[in-house]
Amino acid sequence: MVDSDNANGQVLPRLPIPSLEDTCARYIKVLEPLQTPKEHEQTKAVVHRFLKTEGPLLHERLQEYASTRASYIEEFWYESYLQHSDSVVLSLNPFFILE
Repeated sequence: MVDSDNANGQVLPRLPIPSLEDTCARYIKVLEPLQTPKEHEQTKAVVHRFLKTEGPLLHERLQEYASTRASYIEEFWYESYLQHSDSVVLSLNPFFILE
């Protein structure tokens, strides 16, 4: 898919890919209230290991993938919503999943 014009005839900018470090920091932060202190320390250790091992390679592959598309997330978004056989509202909404 290539960049397309919106209703005003302007080309929309590509969705930026956040840095791997920023993504991991936000992931750790959002999990903290959902975990016990011990679980959170384990999560931080796993995330830090990911940052030192396969994380950079996977991030590079995502950037390469994104360079060939207008949106790096669109295909995955459609796949997760359109190919799900259960109710999307109940199955993919974090509110219902965490209940």
